[in-house]
Amino acid sequence: MSLSGAKRTWSIAVQMSAFDPKRSRCQETTHGCNLAIISTYGAKMTSIIPKLFRIYRAAGHEPITGYSPFHFFNVRDVPFTTFLKDMEFWGCPGIALQEIMFIEHFSDFISPQRILIIGNAFGWSTVALALMFPNAKTVAIDPNVLGVNFTNELIAKNNLPARAIVGRSPEDVAVVVRDHLGGPVDFSLLDGIHTNEAVTADFVAIRSVAGDQAFYLLHDVINWNIIGGFKDILAKHNLKGKVFTRTASGMALAYTSIKPEFEHYLDCFTEPGGLFQALSLHYLAAFADPISAFRGIDQHKK
Repeated sequence: MSLSGAKRTWSIAVQMSAFDPKRSRCQETTHGCNLAIISTYGAKMTSIIPKLFRIYRAAGHEPITGYSPFHFFNVRDVPFTTFLKDMEFWGCPGIALQEIMFIEHFSDFISPQRILIIGNAFGWSTVALALMFPNAKTVAIDPNVLGVNFTNELIAKNNLPARAIVGRSPEDVAVVVRDHLGGPVDFSLLDGIHTNEAVTADFVAIRSVAGDQAFYLLHDVINWNIIGGFKDILAKHNLKGKVFTRTASGMALAYTSIKPEFEHYLDCFTEPGGLFQALSLHYLAAFADPISAFRGIDQHKK
């Protein structure tokens, strides 16, 4: 099929190859915090996800994450992480399971020493990043005392190189970095208030205490329509960036420079310019009901 409506015209073809069960067999073993999967090719893949789930389940919190909205009446937040404890939901929707899977491979390409997180909630991203980068100091800022205390309990029980701090961004960023990181920020996750103004203010505060080669990862850029703030950050601070349209929230990364192998990995989670817009127009034309809104109006009048 062909897609038009942008500067380029795209044609998309899908090929499927036969499944060979002999070549897909693997042996699963646990080693330390990670799950090691050794295939018949001899390759080894590690993941922090089993350890991450064990930490929360041991605390009585079942992660509710990674679901398809299509399976739950098109509720938009079901991919994102909350917790079920005693049949009650805890926390606010955080980074999706699939986004954890995306970010954990950053450790194949970068080795930050000081990580700062804006927005901790119940510690899902804080614990995850501490597992991904065990040689780094990870500090999270959040005004929610209950969530901060819970996160620090998990950190202490599992001997993680991290800490959650009660505070607010942007006003407390400099003091927290000075007192708890002891040097410039190498990597940050911005997942606080989701407005263009707030994310810009968070970035400016972090930028003032970050290294020249720091990475700035933003959550919910597409879903919460803060693409304008992200573009403003890139333009005003002479940074490069990518928006990851193939992540559940539409994450984005700002940076000064990047190694080619890391860029090749990141490019698997976005697409060439113009294709996303072309796909949007295609699916709108192919699947959206153009008169559904008017039907709703007519029904209301009756």
